[in-house]
Amino acid sequence: MTWWHVSHLKKRDIVVYPIPQEIRDVEYIETDAQKLKYDFKSENIPSQIKIDKDFMRFSGYFLSEGSTRVQKYKTYTTLTFNINEKEYVKDCLNLIKKVFGLKAKTEERSVNKTVHILIYNVHLTRFLRKLFGYNAEEKRIPSFMMFLPLDKQAELIRGLWYGDGYIDKEKPRASYSTISKQLAHQIKILLLRQNIIPSVYEEKPRVTKETHHREAYRIYVMETRSLKKLGSILRVKFNFKEQTSCNAWIENGLLFTPITKTEKIEYNGPVHNLEVESTHSYTTNSLVLHNCGDLMTIYIKVKDNKIVDIKFKTFGCAAAIATSSMITELA
Repeated sequence: MTWWHVSHLKKRDIVVYPIPQEIRDVEYIETDAQKLKYDFKSENIPSQIKIDKDFMRFSGYFLSEGSTRVQKYKTYTTLTFNINEKEYVKDCLNLIKKVFGLKAKTEERSVNKTVHILIYNVHLTRFLRKLFGYNAEEKRIPSFMMFLPLDKQAELIRGLWYGDGYIDKEKPRASYSTISKQLAHQIKILLLRQNIIPSVYEEKPRVTKETHHREAYRIYVMETRSLKKLGSILRVKFNFKEQTSCNAWIENGLLFTPITKTEKIEYNGPVHNLEVESTHSYTTNSLVLHNCGDLMTIYIKVKDNKIVDIKFKTFGCAAAIATSSMITELA
């Protein structure tokens, strides 16, 4: 491996992305639940929640299907499932009881073919909003979860996929969709930590049959080995009629992936020069970059043995082996 100036990179070149390997386990998290003066209905929840597989799977369900509403006299949490996802509804109800000691209500709406799990508890609602974000666009995985042991993270992936994921057993493939850019990037990292290679695509806003679709991010898993690993997490067996290969691979904690497209974009504005002590390298949402702004060519004009003009040309702030576009980061 070696560093290349970004202007020299072209389609099909292999670039490198380092997969975070650090593991930091956490046993409990504080809920900071305090009884409100005029709240006479909400049951207390535990002051500490154990960070186990049950909590992680519920977290996945909530990130995919959960929403919260905080009003002066009505604060509650909702998880919405398809009317046919009875197994997931049952699992989620059991987790709410087991993890938080709360009994949730269900409401079936035949008009839009959904089942709503309703939890009227101000303490839980505020806890979930603080942990995972206030709305779908802001949904995020808390930073401590990104370093948990792989078995705990696998349960988070399972809850995520059971909520908003798509699985096709016969045409082996799996995908996940979200409107949160941060969540999409975090799920990508979780999958890579499990040695699952995803592709990430940005879907522009569009209108279909009078339905307005917001900008979204879709994560695909299609390569045979990655699907087998994902299938073991989701407890799904794919019907592989033939092996599907992938131009990307993982080796020694690094993802090697080809560039699918290069594009020049006109830009007029400030450029921020990132400096990392000693190495001068850093990682973006995409791949590894190296700061080589200190490399330059100097043009000196001399007349009558005197310097009359000096011009210089630098390589730029982020000249290296990566693209900073999330769309092309994983092919």
